[in-house]
Amino acid sequence: MATYTSKLNLKKPDATDFYNIKDFNENMEKIDEHKHTTDYVNSIGMLTPGIVNDPTYPLNYQGDLPDGYAKDVGLPANMWWHISYQRHSVNASGFGLLIAYPLNNSKEKPRYRTSEAGKVWNEWKGLNDDGNAGALGGLLPTGFVQNIGNVPLNTLKDSTYQTNYQTNISNETALELGLNANWWHLTYQKHATTGYGLQIVYPLNNANEMPRYRTSVGIAWDKWKVVGDGGNSDTVDGKHATDFAMVGHTHSYLKQVDTRNDNSSPQWYMTNYSNSNIVELKTCSKIGITSGYTYCQVETHVPWIDSSGGFPFQIATNTEGTWFRGGTSNDTWGIWVIETRMTAGTTDITAGTTTLGKNKLYVVYE
Repeated sequence: MATYTSKLNLKKPDATDFYNIKDFNENMEKIDEHKHTTDYVNSIGMLTPGIVNDPTYPLNYQGDLPDGYAKDVGLPANMWWHISYQRHSVNASGFGLLIAYPLNNSKEKPRYRTSEAGKVWNEWKGLNDDGNAGALGGLLPTGFVQNIGNVPLNTLKDSTYQTNYQTNISNETALELGLNANWWHLTYQKHATTGYGLQIVYPLNNANEMPRYRTSVGIAWDKWKVVGDGGNSDTVDGKHATDFAMVGHTHSYLKQVDTRNDNSSPQWYMTNYSNSNIVELKTCSKIGITSGYTYCQVETHVPWIDSSGGFPFQIATNTEGTWFRGGTSNDTWGIWVIETRMTAGTTDITAGTTTLGKNKLYVVYE
């Protein structure tokens, strides 16, 4: 009675059988079909250890390996794996390649194994040696800067840490490191020798803080120092501040700003000019002043950053006179009050029944 081969199911007539050309042709068809299918990757739904453990399997394939079979092929158990197999052209001698990707466990890394020694699989290896950067141009991880979200406090305090990093630190962590309570950007740079590290911090959201740095002599951190040491000019070509000429005079005037077409609110001044004064050129009609002159000079006094110190007030002046107004809310001004009115040339100013002279300055109450 004829028997059949295990892999291609070729018919093997018994020695007592008569020769049948049909059997021969069917076997040739199977062999030809097999040669054709080895050029493709077969998608096998569920893999078994018998297939995965065979480095001479005749067909390229991909499929899923259930968690119950993982340990039978040398993979971590209790999880499913995606498996891809690539046969070698000298398949009868082995030399296959297996690649395994974890199906649903981010803690596991992709692995591969080969059978370069023939028909026996080698041990599984992590792709890129578990991420060791020694495979990238010969550089170790210490040759790169790590962007780490949360660095443990003991690492931040360690001046011998062997990997450069950058991170953000919170108010609480800042206090632990001897900084003011604020969020900071922190960069660490290791030294070629153990210890002698460098840390630089920049304030994350506080303009009142200055960048700082500290170094370690050996394995102990020095105190934090302000970058530039507060602007000490020793850092300018080695010259001290006393080597430079002192300013021998001061400026007591305010430079006028041309905002002739604006009538900004009290809040605008508190936001942009808190605790200060500003002098502006204004068009009289734009700010509500009735005058025979087109323009006036307005000096705005801003007592504080908000209305708790009083609203801003303004004094407007031109050749005709002086006006005053103060803020009544964040958005509105009071009416202009005439403080003084000047006259010149041939114009008289009358107050009550008295005619006043020409070319003089008077205070008129209205």
